[in-house]
Amino acid sequence: MSHNILRSALLLAILTVALSAMTLAQGWGGAAQTMSASAEVYTVLSISQTTALNFGDILSTQAAPTIDPTNTTGDANVGLHTTNTAHAAGEFHIAGTASKNVHIAYPASTSLTSGANSMTWTLSVSGASADAGTRGGVAYASGATATLSAGGDYYLWVGGNLGALSGQAAGVYTGTANFVVDYN
Repeated sequence: MSHNILRSALLLAILTVALSAMTLAQGWGGAAQTMSASAEVYTVLSISQTTALNFGDILSTQAAPTIDPTNTTGDANVGLHTTNTAHAAGEFHIAGTASKNVHIAYPASTSLTSGANSMTWTLSVSGASADAGTRGGVAYASGATATLSAGGDYYLWVGGNLGALSGQAAGVYTGTANFVVDYN
């Protein structure tokens, strides 16, 4: 019988310690709270060229061939002797999550080369959330914030100028400019 009393006393002691610990945790400065969580998933951004920039056929002595990305009235000294190539602003289509802010970066200038010869292309860019066709939008500075449309779209038109060509060597000049887009 004393063995049962001892066992009962031990069980009672364990139960008392357990209840005391629970009471202390809840009543003496202990607290409990749930953590809420959320995540917003964005569509992966894409940028694709829909039209290549083309200054057209120009003379080697032409002064500042210019393509205006907002409209054709700002074009100057381009495609003067066009036989096979008409001048055109370049165009990009950007697609992503609707109504989100993005920033687009591009270089101020880059080189166009033909063999060992080169000339500098100074970029000019415009942008809009709606496709205006072959050109449009308002001037867009590299690194500025743009807002994607309700459909998740943004359009860039690319132009620029080639500076004074005074005696530029004849040839087909080509080059590229890297455009990078990411969410703000």
